Amino acid sequence: MAHSPLDEPREAAADLPTQDAVSQAATDAGSALGPSDTPSSKRARRSVPNGAPQLEALPQGPRWSRDTLRLPAGCPCDLDVGFGRGGSLRHWVEQRAETGDRALLAVEIKHGCAAAVHAWAAARQATHVSVFQGDVLTLLRHRADDLRFERIFVHFPDPWWKARHAKRQVLRDATLPSFWAALQPGGHLYLQTDVEDRARTFIALAGALPGASVSQPEHNPYPSVSNREVRATQDGLPIYRVDVAKSAA
Repeated sequence: MAHSPLDEPREAAADLPTQDAVSQAATDAGSALGPSDTPSSKRARRSVPNGAPQLEALPQGPRWSRDTLRLPAGCPCDLDVGFGRGGSLRHWVEQRAETGDRALLAVEIKHGCAAAVHAWAAARQATHVSVFQGDVLTLLRHRADDLRFERIFVHFPDPWWKARHAKRQVLRDATLPSFWAALQPGGHLYLQTDVEDRARTFIALAGALPGASVSQPEHNPYPSVSNREVRATQDGLPIYRVDVAKSAA
């Protein structure tokens, strides 16, 4: 693994990678789905075009497949975990030329956020995007064999600071194997956080995964820019990025 500033002693925090600016695309994303664009869940349901599928909770198991989740067959698929107000999904859709012929499954546990983003995608007839409300960990544990992802994006997760809340964290030693198994060979698991300890913990856990290669890009290399990333950039906060590649073998 290449040398990383996170390998330096904590006293060298000033030498950690800083975020002068994300790409111009991140700036263009702005406050995607901000207050004026984010309807309540009730308004969101009314704004879905006639004939478009309504927002659904993740369907009941025992196994979730591409067909169950309304994902097109025969193309790569990305997973957006906990998209919140939807900036990352909106940016992915608007960068369609860059994302190419691929699909996106987006899962958010908060119903209001999921409903608003689902309405936004449906209004734009983004048929290559499938939005569901529910717990992504349940999805990963009960997925069918045909449901594997080329890229998994986890932007600024886990606002759980107390020790007794550790079991709620989406990326931890007990859950990371489920993410890894859902990633296809040659795929990437990408984390962004503004919490240094979270980045260090993730790097240590990811480094122990079979066939994992861990890097820390200075800038976001993917067409998925979250609301929090834009805000952290505007506020001059450091962003710790961890990209974990799975060997193709």
